[in-house]
Amino acid sequence: DPGPSPPSPVVGQKPLQLIELKARGRFGCVWKAQLLSDYVAVKIFPIQDKLSWQNEYEIYSVCGMKHDNVLQFIGVEKRNNNLDLELWLITAYHDKVRCQHTATLLQVIDSVLTAASKVALLTLR
Repeated sequence: DPGPSPPSPVVGQKPLQLIELKARGRFGCVWKAQLLSDYVAVKIFPIQDKLSWQNEYEIYSVCGMKHDNVLQFIGVEKRNNNLDLELWLITAYHDKVRCQHTATLLQVIDSVLTAASKVALLTLR
């Protein structure tokens, strides 16, 4: 059971149309998509990578993460049924941004958050 999905700040099964596959990687693939009249990026995770999807959602949800140099987070969704469930993370789309740069930023933030939580755990002991 994939459990409850994190709340989506804007998107709640909105009409998203996947347009073009932009990248495929270890934790899923990234699509250029259309949400109403805007282009967005949709990173699709298979259910096996739910933890990665949750980690990215939590990174984007950190207070103070709204900045010109950080990709704008739009929301998350669960799509399809239980057999082929997909976990979607939706962000602003930038035609000139390479996916490797975004992934690197997320990996750095994830590493920092992981280290901080381990230090906090050690402090409590």
